[in-house]
Amino acid sequence: MPTQTHTVTIAQALASSQTGLAVVDTAANIAAALPNAAFVARVTSFTVSAPATLAVAQLLALASLGTALHAAAGALTLNSAATVTAAQLTALETTPGFTLGSAASLTLSDNTAQITALLAAHPAWFAQLAAVTVHLDGSSIGAYPAVLLNNFASHKPLTFVATPGNTVLKVAAAAHDLGSNAANLDALESHTVVSFTLTNDGAPVIASDAAGLATLIGFSPAAHTLYVSDNAANIAARAGTLFGAGFATIQVSSGTFAGTAAQLTDPSLRILAGAHAQLAASATVSGQAAAVMVTLPGFSLATGAQLSVADTASNLAATASAWLAFASGATLSANATLPAATANSLATISTALGAGFSLGGHSLTVSDTLPSLLALSAPAISLATTLALSASTSASAAQANAFAALPHASLAGHTVAVADTAANLLTLTGAALADTTTQALSADASVSAASFAALRALPSFSLGGHALTIADTATNLLGLPGSLALAGTTLLSAGAQVSAAQLTALAALPGFSANGHAI
Repeated sequence: MPTQTHTVTIAQALASSQTGLAVVDTAANIAAALPNAAFVARVTSFTVSAPATLAVAQLLALASLGTALHAAAGALTLNSAATVTAAQLTALETTPGFTLGSAASLTLSDNTAQITALLAAHPAWFAQLAAVTVHLDGSSIGAYPAVLLNNFASHKPLTFVATPGNTVLKVAAAAHDLGSNAANLDALESHTVVSFTLTNDGAPVIASDAAGLATLIGFSPAAHTLYVSDNAANIAARAGTLFGAGFATIQVSSGTFAGTAAQLTDPSLRILAGAHAQLAASATVSGQAAAVMVTLPGFSLATGAQLSVADTASNLAATASAWLAFASGATLSANATLPAATANSLATISTALGAGFSLGGHSLTVSDTLPSLLALSAPAISLATTLALSASTSASAAQANAFAALPHASLAGHTVAVADTAANLLTLTGAALADTTTQALSADASVSAASFAALRALPSFSLGGHALTIADTATNLLGLPGSLALAGTTLLSAGAQVSAAQLTALAALPGFSANGHAI
């Protein structure tokens, strides 16, 4: 036969030994009887007969009845201060008829794991709490629970309590969750020390999330491998935060990225296919930086922006082919000594930029061999402050004259020895003679008496191992003053009528010969 249910009060039930009882009584009476396990075993249901305000211990006792407890909505009220664990809060919230009174103050106190689980399952319950105390236990929570805790802390007390070996709140989440909630996570750090673990290292992130990660206290993008990938406008809007923050790459996927010179030359920047780079504001950069910048895909200058390059002469010359078409100015950054070929390249820059090129108050010395100096372009010669020999050299008379005529020419401690024909030696200018150490014949020569006198008058004339013959009229030969020792042969160039004394004088000349002419 079916078991018969008897409806009784607590007093009646305690006075009976029957089973299958249905108790209907006040909440206080029911709670008071619950420690009697044998009694509870004989009851199939407990029904609260009237609304009541109870202490938290009474409510938790009633909550232990589970589905055996029946109470009308709002029949069981907590109207005092109480501290409960996550499990106890769950029991209260699932107790039939439970409600918080206007004077109730409920504090949740439990470890990180339990509170996190409760947040995930029943976030709405936290709105009823007066305070939360989290006992750090070393477990990690996600970004969303951490944000909920911070939101709670914005208007109610939130306390973190260290436990042995656990002094930090650990948050582990994907880049998007950390970056998009950075402001809330940073605010949470005003309540406790927070450490962050990235769960998807190596993943691409959009610019807004990346900016959040860059500003997240205690998080370093450089300690991870994060790729920022977004359109030009989104990256530009956050460029000041993204560049230099330690991201592996910053990829512009579309549009025109208008950045500063520093941003455009940042090694992390990538302009992907279809996207373009633009210098947003006027800038002065090194030659290498300019070369990197202008070779970015679709590079252009924003309206009103100008590109200037300041670097050493060598660097300007080496990189100009890349940036010259975009630059409005170039300036020497230091004194320079360079070979002729580099000077010619620098002159090409100067010619292209006109007034936009400047030595910047520095000196420009071209140091090279004599042939290289003489081969300098006119603009290079005009640009140089000094044209210096790089080594001692021999030269023709024409080369010596040309070197002496160069503006700002300098021997720089070296020597120039001229070797040329007698006729060419006689063309040496006074400036050239001042620059040369010797003037030597490069071949045997036959000269007039006047030319011999001129050769002999050169500052450091030398036969150079060659023979020098004087061929002239008797009158001119006899009119030569001084020693004729340099001449190996003296020849008449025409017949002559002379006195006996003159004949004696002619015969005394070095290697004299009438050369077939009548005397």
